[in-house]
Amino acid sequence: MYREIIDNKILEFTKSRNEVSLGVWKDIKNEFLKFKTGKDTAGKELTDEVEFKLISKLAAQRRDSEMQFTEAGRVDLALREHAELEVLESLLPKEPTEA
Repeated sequence: MYREIIDNKILEFTKSRNEVSLGVWKDIKNEFLKFKTGKDTAGKELTDEVEFKLISKLAAQRRDSEMQFTEAGRVDLALREHAELEVLESLLPKEPTEA
């Protein structure tokens, strides 16, 4: 799903100088590449489900970093992590809410 648009997004955010989104898309591309070439995962197909798991992993890392930076009083770094987290969460499917 996202593997087809990664390079276009990187080019788009490079031109617009959007450092946060550019960094996030580069991280996603890196995770996908690590999956394809990883020792344990080489030869496995990068399906939409795997893409969502990898993006969820990146989001969880950002959530953890944001919390740690906030606790350490580094608001500037916490805000950057939060901005990256928002980009990642926008790529994930919305969880259904109970009515």
